[in-house]
Amino acid sequence: MDLNYDNDYDNTKAENVNEEKNENSINLERINTNYEKLKQQVADAEKRYEQLKEKADKLKKPYYKCQYIYESVKETGDKEKIDLAKSKLDEVKKQIQEVKLEATKEKQSIERYKKSIDIKLDVVKNNPEMAKEIDKALLKRYERQQTKLTKEKSELVVQKVKLYSFQDLISKHPSVGNNLRGVLSGIQSLNEIDEKYEDNKYLDNGATRYKDYRIKVTLDMKRKDVNAKIEKNLQLLFDYCGKNGISQAEVASYITMIGENGFIERDGQIDLDYSFNKNINRLNDQIYKYDKRINDYSILRESIQESIKESENNEKINVENNVKNNAKAKVENIVKNNTENRTNNAVIDIEDNQIKWWQFGKRFKNWWILRREGKQRQQLPSASIENQKDTEITINNTENNIKNDLNIDNFKYNIVRDAMEKQQKADFRYLEKMRKQDEKNQDIDEEER
Repeated sequence: MDLNYDNDYDNTKAENVNEEKNENSINLERINTNYEKLKQQVADAEKRYEQLKEKADKLKKPYYKCQYIYESVKETGDKEKIDLAKSKLDEVKKQIQEVKLEATKEKQSIERYKKSIDIKLDVVKNNPEMAKEIDKALLKRYERQQTKLTKEKSELVVQKVKLYSFQDLISKHPSVGNNLRGVLSGIQSLNEIDEKYEDNKYLDNGATRYKDYRIKVTLDMKRKDVNAKIEKNLQLLFDYCGKNGISQAEVASYITMIGENGFIERDGQIDLDYSFNKNINRLNDQIYKYDKRINDYSILRESIQESIKESENNEKINVENNVKNNAKAKVENIVKNNTENRTNNAVIDIEDNQIKWWQFGKRFKNWWILRREGKQRQQLPSASIENQKDTEITINNTENNIKNDLNIDNFKYNIVRDAMEKQQKADFRYLEKMRKQDEKNQDIDEEER
């Protein structure tokens, strides 16, 4: 079997070196094509590996059979039979070893393919331009997640406030509390009746039969009485709560919440305070978890914004220096040509302070557009000096402009999307590491106190 994984791995390393020679240049289409090929190779190798494992498992049965026969004929002392049994056993052993060797090679190829995939993902993830694009996409994702979580948390807070109000109403009016207890105890009774009802019936050729029909009649009567009790208490509860601004739907949701999360009885009646406090504490736990996740996204967003701002500021300085050097070189070349040709008497001052912004403003703007599109800038495009107005390029680093600056076309490639997922996992691993370190530091501080 020709696996060719060494060549693929070496080619991937060579591509990585080539990409690093110009860190601002990356051919997404080419690297994505190779990336998809590697992913398919992993899938194919994993499939072959599983097939080889199955083949090895199937060989166990003939192996044990041959081993049993060999051990049996050894006791007879018949040399011819022993040699024959041993040769068959050795043949099966050889087949198993060959399959295991192939499986080992496939497993090695899988590991190498995956390593090549990681290298390609890192090429994309660590490329300055693509890193910024990925950061911008993650910034949008984190913002959406934070907004979603904030909304869900707000709903829980509202639910908790309303539950407090309902508890306050119940505690101030004992009769309303008794109505609520009547509903809850009635629902509990219905559950007990249903259990007994199920125990009393059985199926006979698909038809429902009853072990004792008298028990069925008794349970039906009890269910009718309990339903009437629930309806009466529920209507009184609805009427009173409605006068105090609590809708029937809200009352029904509170009853469901208390019933689902359990309640206890003290001194022969349901302890409503326990039930309310239990559910309020449950909501507090959920709100705390939301706060934790919202804070995580807030930290990530702030980190990305700072990273992008710093990167863009550094790029602006580098671009201005490059433009200045290129402009100076161009002027020096003009001076040289004019000196040689003597076609005019123009005198050109090549001091840096004579290289006006309006001479390369357009070139810088074009470079900025190319950079945003994730394309490689081979050289600054030439700009005509005639009829140009003074231009000032300003870069707004606010979050909205960062998101609007996102080049969506880059994310049509799976390798870019996968690199973004890899970066997100790394972000949250780092957050979790920070959190554990903070908890450890807190424990140390408490011990020192």
